[in-house]
Amino acid sequence: MGATAVAFHAYEQDLHRLPIDVPRIHEAATRAGLRRYISLARLGGMMAGLYSVPDVYTYLHPESRVTPRAKAGPHATPGLSGHMACVNDAGFRQYALEYADGLIRRLGADGLIIDEPQGVVRPIVCECERCEAARRPDETREDAQYRFRLEFLSDLCAKARERAPQIRTTMVAAVGLERPEMFQLFARVRGLDAIGIEPFWAFVGKDPQWVGETCATGSERVRGVGRQLDIWTQNFGLKARHQADLPAVYRMIGDARPDAIWNFWWWRACDDPAAVMALTRQGLASIVS
Repeated sequence: MGATAVAFHAYEQDLHRLPIDVPRIHEAATRAGLRRYISLARLGGMMAGLYSVPDVYTYLHPESRVTPRAKAGPHATPGLSGHMACVNDAGFRQYALEYADGLIRRLGADGLIIDEPQGVVRPIVCECERCEAARRPDETREDAQYRFRLEFLSDLCAKARERAPQIRTTMVAAVGLERPEMFQLFARVRGLDAIGIEPFWAFVGKDPQWVGETCATGSERVRGVGRQLDIWTQNFGLKARHQADLPAVYRMIGDARPDAIWNFWWWRACDDPAAVMALTRQGLASIVS
């Protein structure tokens, strides 16, 4: 299929497998000539990932949570989601930086993915004593959270680059049509190389042509803030009526000339996974040719 990289979700629940099993997977990717990206899935309850997986730190340290409890996302598992770490909690902050550093040190990752960080891609508030003390007089609680979390993500990128100077950092942050000010906000993450957009036309009930318009706008706005462009393709969760649109969607994505195109496992919730696999190959081939 011409893949050059593979992304791994790193869950805290996998730490007991980290010494032996997880490195074997990464070593296999290296032997296949693939660059390896790590996504800090569900870290602090603020990163994307399998929504039935709770964040370990906030479970063990309830004092570290955002107050009041954050609203759970639309695909979240009741009772497990909504507990989100406050990035001004010193214990969580130290844990998160050490956790990311340890993963990169042991696995030798080539890239770091910050996936849909809450408090950045959508606003949240925290009324705990830590955040109230750190909030500036002219800031709303939402604006303060943007600042706190952008600073935290900047520290994550700095820690990653300290461990692996050549690492590429990317943040999945937008659909692509958000107002320019949001991309300027994303670019405030220091040490961030790329911003990823997700023009998932079938999820939002749009015509495939919407993908082309969205990618063109997203490209202009991402490059306008001096970042590389990553585009994530919806080759998952497709009904049969959407699958035939994939080749055209890939052509439109290619027209935006992204720095990276990311694809999902084609069998994930598709009506006809084999057909999606074939169409994914066809779509990617049309770009590289």
